[in-house]
Amino acid sequence: MKKILTLLAGIVFLIAILVADGCNISKKENGSTPGKDAPAEAIADSKKARIYLKDTLIDGSIQLLMHNEKHPDRKVINDLVTNVYPGDTVIWKKAHKSNIDKIKLIRIVEECEPSLRDGVRKVNGNYELVIPSDAKPDIAKYEILFTVKQDATTHTIDPYLRIR
Repeated sequence: MKKILTLLAGIVFLIAILVADGCNISKKENGSTPGKDAPAEAIADSKKARIYLKDTLIDGSIQLLMHNEKHPDRKVINDLVTNVYPGDTVIWKKAHKSNIDKIKLIRIVEECEPSLRDGVRKVNGNYELVIPSDAKPDIAKYEILFTVKQDATTHTIDPYLRIR
């Protein structure tokens, strides 16, 4: 009887761990309110910096609510500064429950590291930029051109990447 209770307790413990881990995954894009214009940090040992994009309507104007996957609680409207490191890959994706119909283009618009200017590529429906491993510290302003569902207007937002 004691062995059976020990086995059942172990199974219950494993189920509790699995359920708790599943809850943490679902909180990545929980729709919380926008944070301040604080930079969204990318962790140095992570080689991917995912930036999620979601449309929002403010005073009758379409704006872009953005966050970095490393700080999903720091949502910023239009002025996201994402810290990246040499060797990182930046990936822009539509956020969960976004009404963005299409990301038409993402491009670097300010003079910066020459390899960044032509480096944004469309890969598997998302836009990606590989930061060269020899990139020097810099700030790159880029534009996101997008449309929202049931509206043909192309909207443009211009956030920043900060190379550390």
